[in-house]
Amino acid sequence: MKGRPQAVGAVVCTALALALVLVLTGAALAQGERVEVGRDIFIPPGTKSSEAVAFGASVRVEGSLEGSAVAIGGDVYVSGSVMRDVVAVGGTVVLAPGAVVHGDAVAIGGGVQRAEEARVEGRIASVSLPGLAGLYDLKWLPGWHIWPGSVGPFGPWFWWWGRQFTGFLSGLVLGAVILALWPANVEHMVRVLPDHWGRFALVGFFGYLVAVPLIVLIGITIIGLPLALLLLLALVAARFLAYTVVSLFVGRRLLARLSPHAVTPFAELLFGVVVLFLARSVPLVGWLVGPAVSVIGLGAVLDTRAGSGRP
Repeated sequence: MKGRPQAVGAVVCTALALALVLVLTGAALAQGERVEVGRDIFIPPGTKSSEAVAFGASVRVEGSLEGSAVAIGGDVYVSGSVMRDVVAVGGTVVLAPGAVVHGDAVAIGGGVQRAEEARVEGRIASVSLPGLAGLYDLKWLPGWHIWPGSVGPFGPWFWWWGRQFTGFLSGLVLGAVILALWPANVEHMVRVLPDHWGRFALVGFFGYLVAVPLIVLIGITIIGLPLALLLLLALVAARFLAYTVVSLFVGRRLLARLSPHAVTPFAELLFGVVVLFLARSVPLVGWLVGPAVSVIGLGAVLDTRAGSGRP
């Protein structure tokens, strides 16, 4: 009976947090800000807007923004003017000739491409965080737009495979580190995953639904970028832990059917990472596997308190 009150408490907390996000989003929209989910934002030449925030999409500014341009899981392309900051999380900031940014240009998990004629009055910073490229999974629809200048000389497929392979190596290395440092926590989450995967999927879905908008709103409307970065780092750490748990679970289940011999958890982790990497490379299937692993894994991390308690 203990699990039931904990579940009710988790649902109540999630509902309250979601209500807070909706209130803040409504306040942002009331101030004339543009907030889109899964759709690109375009500020045409000769037009003005307050703020531009895109989730799982990109922002293109050819006119002028009085606030900031922010893309979560997308790119920001600027050829006009932005009075405050330009921020891409899990994407690239492209500053074309004629672009004027009065604040900072920041790319987290991506890079900043700046033409010589572009002007940035604040700082230019890019932070490479392994695994953050997985935020591109937020681009739910195929054929998402690639802004001019955001693809290197070898073409988009070359860089796509390079990003996938980098994610594979970082997931494997950091997964091995996590398994070595917290084996009991990881084993606990792997053990309870088969019986509670539906519940974990629900908790993970609401976790992302609350966390991503909250990070953006804190960064641009409440306290500022430092706290938002700390929350983002916590989300990235949770994603790595989630990926490790699901990879170990998949590797263990498949190896138990393929081999009669017992293997080490590290071998199971390696096999699981390889299987998920190959599955994510398959068209259509990969678009489902990536988000499913992220959502179910994050739910396991949140619901078990990173493996320290039972769901």
